[in-house]
Amino acid sequence: MALPSSPSCSNSCSCCSKLSESERRIRLLEEKQSSLNSQLFAAAGPVKTAGNVGKNAAARYSSASPSPSTGELATVRALASPPLRRVSTPPARDLAAPLTLVIGDSISRSIKLARPAKVHCLPGARAPDIEATLRVLADTRAKANVVKTHSHTHSSHSVTNFDNVVIHVGTNDTRMRQSEVTKSSLARVCDLARKVCQHRVIVSGPLPAKGNDERFSRLFSLNRWLANFCKEQNLVYVDNWASFWGKPDWLKRDGLHPNAPGAHLLSKNINHALK
Repeated sequence: MALPSSPSCSNSCSCCSKLSESERRIRLLEEKQSSLNSQLFAAAGPVKTAGNVGKNAAARYSSASPSPSTGELATVRALASPPLRRVSTPPARDLAAPLTLVIGDSISRSIKLARPAKVHCLPGARAPDIEATLRVLADTRAKANVVKTHSHTHSSHSVTNFDNVVIHVGTNDTRMRQSEVTKSSLARVCDLARKVCQHRVIVSGPLPAKGNDERFSRLFSLNRWLANFCKEQNLVYVDNWASFWGKPDWLKRDGLHPNAPGAHLLSKNINHALK
């Protein structure tokens, strides 16, 4: 990069001498800059491809050259590209894994299973309410099976196909004072549960709720009938009455719903039946 000299003066004048000195310094700076760039490219090595990105990502390279201004060695450091991080995606739940359906009145909200489960909690529900819900699930499953048959597809599990079904209902039915009607409704509930179940139907018995003598008597009679009915129908029965008997402190103030220790015991009983 040469600067033109003034046409009105000779090379011996002070003006031209300053211009010549400026040209010399500029050429020196350009040469040093070119040398510095060559050293940087040589130290960086070959361009990394997508296959080896991340290898030696923490390697540093440096080069020393005289500083244009001070003449001291200036160390130039450059970092390679940061390593690529693999983002781990949490594994999705296996759709073919056994899924248990828990369905019942407000007490079913306290049930915590040690296996994947879907809880249908219907506060205040009686046996006819559980029957209606199971009937919808059974009809949905039947329609899904027809669609799969026509499309020639097969699936081991669906939203209406459960490995086990746990039923907890009956406490609210005793208030109706219609024992035979309650028994017929519970029988239909168990029959529908079989239609949406692949393995076992588990009936969770009533808790010995605190109250008047009539309430206690009706719940006790329901517990005995359910135990005999499940035995005859080859169903699994969880006798919560025996577990909660003599433990009134494991119920809430309403004398009906289990508190934290009671919920733990109820869940433990059902988990044991699922083994």
